Amino acid sequence: MKLANQEAYIDQIMLDPFNPRFSISPSKQQEQIQRALMDDQKTKDLLNSMQSGITWVNKIVVRSLNTYDKEGKAKLGNDLHGFDYVVVEGNTRLACLKDSKMGESFNRNTLIPIIEAVKEENETNDEYDRQLRRLQGIANVMVVKDWDDIPKAKHVFSLYVDKKQLHPGKSNLQIFKDISMELGISAAKIKMFIFRYMFYREISENSSQIVKDDWKFMEVFESNEAVRKLFGWDSHNSINFDWEKENDEEDGDSLLKQELLYMFPEIMESAKREEISSKKLRDIIRNIYNNQTVEEFLNEMKEVVKHDNEDYSYNNWKRRYLNTQLPDDSENEWDMKLTNILEMIKQYPMNEDWPLNQIGKLHDIQKKVCNLLKYIQTPDSE
Repeated sequence: MKLANQEAYIDQIMLDPFNPRFSISPSKQQEQIQRALMDDQKTKDLLNSMQSGITWVNKIVVRSLNTYDKEGKAKLGNDLHGFDYVVVEGNTRLACLKDSKMGESFNRNTLIPIIEAVKEENETNDEYDRQLRRLQGIANVMVVKDWDDIPKAKHVFSLYVDKKQLHPGKSNLQIFKDISMELGISAAKIKMFIFRYMFYREISENSSQIVKDDWKFMEVFESNEAVRKLFGWDSHNSINFDWEKENDEEDGDSLLKQELLYMFPEIMESAKREEISSKKLRDIIRNIYNNQTVEEFLNEMKEVVKHDNEDYSYNNWKRRYLNTQLPDDSENEWDMKLTNILEMIKQYPMNEDWPLNQIGKLHDIQKKVCNLLKYIQTPDSE
């Protein structure tokens, strides 16, 4: 691949629906992709900056539509008419240029300077794609701003997959160092991105989507090989989980590990309700698994989350694993609290107009009290 300076009109350039910035592609429709980008506060800030003046120090990098095969073009969408290029680097800047608010300060019919990533004559499609990913990584992963952690991790993981396929005999440690040298960031951070994203992707594609704020809980899988094996990934399996093995080797635990990994969102939500931090959850899992089989651990996790839901939480994590009795969990403390609640309810101003606006909250209180009474009055409750 070589880079060549060119000029183009912005209407000739497509926003890339599969840009690493998106952990999940928002759409194949250009208008929806642009809307998704413009909804981000960072993009709005960039738009405000560009409205006051545009410099072309950081040019948009593109690839020709002709570098895609038939299948690749189909993935881009049905209407490619009028487009000659697809963004490689600069999706956000192009979205700003295409925004209607730029009309007063920018003429859409003006040629803009771009850099074209040109596929060389003897270069295979795989080699070209790898070079593009390397370029994106250098531009975005090694810098603090621009991409968030999940897109960065997604991109680093794609570089890892490339290298595992090219050099199957290389150890993970060697590959981490290679990517570290290419991107100019530490091997420890490369390892963090790869292991976190590996499990994030498997969970999100097969169980529940993990939101950006919960990315930190992926550190459970980051530092301990035994924990990764517990949840179904072994460094000897290349990039596949135990249940994705292509040979006939039987592993009685593989389906149990798969079930355990796919219930991780439940485990995470249960821990969050008791304000168990991601680091504390990591330590708990690492400590309790030492003396258990996969089946025993799975059953224990099921027991922990079984009676734990949004309506009522029973402090299973703190009592089981942290030996914590909350200071306000005594009978006297709760007797005082319930007395105060009753007094407050007696004084509720029913004759005012605004209580109608709080009917939803009152129903929520009623529901939680009913669930609490049902649990307490169940004969076999512990």
